[in-house]
Amino acid sequence: MSKPASAPTNTCHDRWPLLRDLAVFAVKLLLDNVRALALVPLSFIAVALDLTAKGHQERTRFYKVLRWGRQCGRMIDLYSVIESGRKGSHSDDVDGQLPTQ
Repeated sequence: MSKPASAPTNTCHDRWPLLRDLAVFAVKLLLDNVRALALVPLSFIAVALDLTAKGHQERTRFYKVLRWGRQCGRMIDLYSVIESGRKGSHSDDVDGQLPTQ
């Protein structure tokens, strides 16, 4: 009698990078949501200040808020975990392509 083929076993060592990537993604996602929630009132306040300020050169607060939001988004780099996943992944592409069988 032949033994049934056993599924590859995942060792603890193999699981840690995935769990670490999940934790990093969750923290970054939380930070990104806090950033987005902060941008809503800040943008309204900046526009209100820009509209009440005299002269065109004073109407830059809103765009400063947008630049700050973009800079924070780049610093958070929400999807940077994809690169570490590619380094450790052999069977599938994390960009959405399914593995071929």
